[in-house]
Amino acid sequence: PEFLKNIVLWARKIAGWKKETQLNFIRYCTEIFRLALLQNYGSTELVYKKISADGFKWDRFSQFISGANIEVILTELSEADYHLERNGNARR
Repeated sequence: PEFLKNIVLWARKIAGWKKETQLNFIRYCTEIFRLALLQNYGSTELVYKKISADGFKWDRFSQFISGANIEVILTELSEADYHLERNGNARR
């Protein structure tokens, strides 16, 4: 399917970024997922940043981030950060 092709192309593009840029992106994603969880659980006063890209619906996105999936998401991001910090390659 086309969307899988686009994901692979996007991942290859990110793999070509400098290490520090990749680390910053992973850390940004980690913070965004944490904020989405806070939004979903009604702690909107703690949400100081929201994604505001064209067509992106922050409120709808945050509905999909919950206690059921946040641990797995943050573990994956943490592992990616760990491997990159140790001079690992972004392509695993």
